[in-house]
Amino acid sequence: TTLMVPFVKEVLRGGPQDFGWLVSAQAVGGLIGSLFIGRIGKRVRPGILIPISGVLFGLFDIALANLPGRGGLPLLPTALVAIALAGAPVVGFSVGLQTLLQASVANDYRGRVFGTYATTVAFMTLVGQGISSVLGDRLGIAPVFTLAGTFELFGGLVAFALLRRASRIAPEGQPARDVAAVALED
Repeated sequence: TTLMVPFVKEVLRGGPQDFGWLVSAQAVGGLIGSLFIGRIGKRVRPGILIPISGVLFGLFDIALANLPGRGGLPLLPTALVAIALAGAPVVGFSVGLQTLLQASVANDYRGRVFGTYATTVAFMTLVGQGISSVLGDRLGIAPVFTLAGTFELFGGLVAFALLRRASRIAPEGQPARDVAAVALED
């Protein structure tokens, strides 16, 4: 998000209205993703939803960084499609992770775990924004978007490996206990 305005200005060669279209497409993608995830959420376990969402989000971020201007495609419409498509994986990751935490953490610790999780996410967001600001200047905007997408893709693949066993430890409808510990045993 730190580089979104420079991305619109320098990569898409757009202005404030184009930025508005881009963030609106991102929001619409998130809303449509919410409806989609809501419909499949009961059939897809969080241990599957989280990694698939991470991989897809990474792929759409990489596409956003690298598709504009290639093959004669118009820049803004291509970016609008890529960022709108990223909406469902963002929602899927968030919903899957929160569901996994709710189902796998004992009631006595749930508040602490969610507080720690939210604090960690806020801190890492701040760190990521600082790093992207510095790297965006030195490497360029598209390479930093590509790097971010690569990390998201890699995170999804790591989640596949770590949550593979965790998704099998609890029968449907029963909370999984110590999912993180079981996943890390692998």
